[in-house]
Amino acid sequence: YARRCKGDGQGQGVNSILLENVCGLRATPKDESGSSVDPDTGEPYHNNLDFCIQQLEMENMWTFVAHLRPSLLGVPVRRDRLYILGIPLEMFEKSSLTPMQATRMAQEILDSLCVSTTRD
Repeated sequence: YARRCKGDGQGQGVNSILLENVCGLRATPKDESGSSVDPDTGEPYHNNLDFCIQQLEMENMWTFVAHLRPSLLGVPVRRDRLYILGIPLEMFEKSSLTPMQATRMAQEILDSLCVSTTRD
């Protein structure tokens, strides 16, 4: 999706992406024996959230993940949600804000609302 949204390099792409999903996106997959390690490679399986972030970062996008209670946003659902914000890194080149500053700012905003947690 991020690849399609980037556009033609002439300003025709999007400025940001906001994705929403349930917190189960964080769940680490397990095989039939209950192991979360791939027996063929010895590497741990990755969860779907990590995969989404990896795909966005491969498209040169800064990502920020927030875990929010939708009821605090006026959304009539009970299950907590993950919100993934993606912004093309080239947008930072056009501003005085660095990706690290953007992460810090987003975290400070969420902390001030006292309604959320973010991914480590």
